[in-house]
Amino acid sequence: MAQKRILDFFGTPASEKSTTEVQRIQESIPTPTSSSSEPSRPASFASETANTCGNNPHEPAAPPCNAASTGGGFSTLAAFEEPFQPSNFVFPNRHFGTETFNRTFTPAWFNKWKWLHYVTETNRVLCFACLKAIEKKLINADSFRVDNPFVSGGFGNWRKATAKFKEHERSKLHMDSVQRHVALSNAPINALLSDALAEQQRTARHVLELLFRSIRFLGSKGMPFRGDTTRDGILYELMLERTYDLPKEREWVMRRDNWMSNTIQSEIIQQFAHAIQRDIVARSSESRFYGLTADGTTDVSTTEQFSCNLQFVDGSLESHCLFLGFYNAQDSTGQTLFSCIKDVFLRLNIPIERLVAYCFDGASNMSGCFSGVQARLKELCPQSMYVHCNNHALDLVLQEVACEVSLVADTLNFVRGVATVIGESPKRKQLFESLFGCDEVAVNILGLCPTRWCVRATAIKRVCFSYALFEPCEAVARGLQSSKASALGALECANVLKDRIAALRDDDIVEEMVHKVEACASEMDLKMPDTTARVSRTPGRFRQTTEPEAVAHNAATVIWRHQFYQAVDLVSAELKRRFDQESMTLAASRERAVIVAAGGGTVDLEPLQLPKELDTDRLNLQLKMLCDVTRESQCSTHQCRHRGLFRSYPCRDPSDPYAANKNKAHWTGPTARKRGRRGGVRQRLRRQGYRRIPLPTVILANVQSLRNKVDELQANVKFLTEYSSACLLAFTETWLKEHDLQSDLEIDGFGVPYRLDRDPAVTVVMTPNTVL
Repeated sequence: MAQKRILDFFGTPASEKSTTEVQRIQESIPTPTSSSSEPSRPASFASETANTCGNNPHEPAAPPCNAASTGGGFSTLAAFEEPFQPSNFVFPNRHFGTETFNRTFTPAWFNKWKWLHYVTETNRVLCFACLKAIEKKLINADSFRVDNPFVSGGFGNWRKATAKFKEHERSKLHMDSVQRHVALSNAPINALLSDALAEQQRTARHVLELLFRSIRFLGSKGMPFRGDTTRDGILYELMLERTYDLPKEREWVMRRDNWMSNTIQSEIIQQFAHAIQRDIVARSSESRFYGLTADGTTDVSTTEQFSCNLQFVDGSLESHCLFLGFYNAQDSTGQTLFSCIKDVFLRLNIPIERLVAYCFDGASNMSGCFSGVQARLKELCPQSMYVHCNNHALDLVLQEVACEVSLVADTLNFVRGVATVIGESPKRKQLFESLFGCDEVAVNILGLCPTRWCVRATAIKRVCFSYALFEPCEAVARGLQSSKASALGALECANVLKDRIAALRDDDIVEEMVHKVEACASEMDLKMPDTTARVSRTPGRFRQTTEPEAVAHNAATVIWRHQFYQAVDLVSAELKRRFDQESMTLAASRERAVIVAAGGGTVDLEPLQLPKELDTDRLNLQLKMLCDVTRESQCSTHQCRHRGLFRSYPCRDPSDPYAANKNKAHWTGPTARKRGRRGGVRQRLRRQGYRRIPLPTVILANVQSLRNKVDELQANVKFLTEYSSACLLAFTETWLKEHDLQSDLEIDGFGVPYRLDRDPAVTVVMTPNTVL
């Protein structure tokens, strides 16, 4: 294909080319002055003869072999429109230096370098592209060396032919000549390059594509790219694996300059980051309002990393929270972080005036009302509001309890110590695993999360029996981290958590926990801790009697109850203080207004404190149309779900079926069951606060031949809890026969099986006590 393009180009007569285009290119090239040292050029070649073709008498007469003449100046190719490359020609031999053999021109070079022009008179080659460019004055003579053998005199050192051909092909003279020819003919530049170079370009392009895909894969999985060196890492091994059946690409990867240095990797990652940011900006450009979530942390290199997330709603009313990136802040002051946020919005061309809400933690540099980031953003966007992160507020609640109540602090220290002692020693870990029997599932002792207090319930559960404070908090934290979380749902979760924590302030609950601990200590032959405090008597000078003072010694249960109640009261107080935010209440009221409008109700916009830029009349009209829109598109509102909050203990007064709702300020009494809501005894008991309902468990299965599955059932009953705790095992399609004995079908713990065959006579014979 490349050879055909070259022949098509050079076979076109010069008179057919665009004269205006040639003049335009010639005018752009400076003409050498008369004082230039350019040597004189021959006007043309000698007359064409057919009998001067040299050594081969069978060579055809045309084109003539002496049409390219050489001399002290430049060679000219006026009589040629394409390179002369004879095929059936016997090239003469030449002797070079001290070699003991002769060399000759190789015809295969014509296929590799299409621009070679052979001169039969001198047994040399010229560059056809460069000479044609010089003849047409497309190349300035002062821009290259006059003694270049490919344009003056010819090249005939066949010993260094391939190296010199490659060197000339990469030279500036040759590349400029090809580009000027392309400008005249509008032919693709690859048509004038060699097939080998084009093949190298295709291979390099394929390798670069594989490199981009590999970097994108490793980056999305969070895996490291390099090891100690460039060729000692996951990226290099992945590239070798992907090019296993591609020999050319694999050879390129194993080269020295294979585009896999750390600098190029960083540039490719940066290109991916810019592409992602451009996509985020394009997706969010339709939104009129934006939200911002930002937080800072210190990485392993003790560098402050400031993360930013953009929140918006697209045209289909879907909310999005997209990560913009990490930014290296000089320090963590409010002014620096505020400047960083402004720079992010400016670089991404996002109007910061559309910022209506932002969520940060409770640190003074972020939430400060005078010089914090939220105060500075409030000056730029007066209608915006700041919301304290709900998960961070819940973490602070538990952190405050651990600092103030010694019982909670001692429990957490005990869990951390147990995890450290067992986890850091292989011998102790193996000894701990040996405590589990063959029919028990071994569990690992987890360490406490150093930053998030709301995810410590699992670690505490595996060590202690009492985790009543942390389990409901973890359930609430899981709901607040949902992608469908809302301000209204967050406040509802906080209210439910308050009720759940308040229900724990009961003497029966404390006595039940103490009884479990004492039973466990007695079973493991452990001694209960001595909590008897030193008795402090009243000094004699303050006493008005000589009778001995009666001092009551507090038992351990009384002391533990006092500390547990202190923790419960502190959690309740902190929840009320940290979740009672004016901005959260305002956001919840706006969400409630949208939900009411979607249900066909009437909304009052006055208490919503909407921005002044909003057209209230237009908004009222849109809210009235929202009911029809949601009905046609089958939209549904997301309600708060708090199933896991009442898992361990019932409400304070189980006899009252509405005790769980009477603590709520908006409760008005029992209502009728809504249409579509689940009914039944189980659902009614669950709504009344009873989570663990003593209903029988039945396992029903279609086995299709029970005879070969008895061993599997024995193993399931022994090792699986759902089988061992079941009250009844029922199987259909057993395919049993008369000769199957009852003793072969017995399952440990379930007694003699009852068979109901299709034939009543067989059923009576096998199980005579069965009532049909």
